[in-house]
Amino acid sequence: MISEKFKSILAELQEAEKDAEKCDRGNASAARRLRKVCLAAMKELKELRAEIMEDVKERQKQKEDKLW
Repeated sequence: MISEKFKSILAELQEAEKDAEKCDRGNASAARRLRKVCLAAMKELKELRAEIMEDVKERQKQKEDKLW
């Protein structure tokens, strides 16, 4: 689940690579599209980070419960 979401985010960023190249050449429309993709990726990465931390905490709790 986590790796699938991570791969999805990477794929979205890779798709935006052409817009990044166009942005380098001064294309304002490509810059807007690129900023939009970057903002969406940031939000998705924050959500993914939260899921990862939740998963880690849950695993630690399970591990502690087994010790008792």
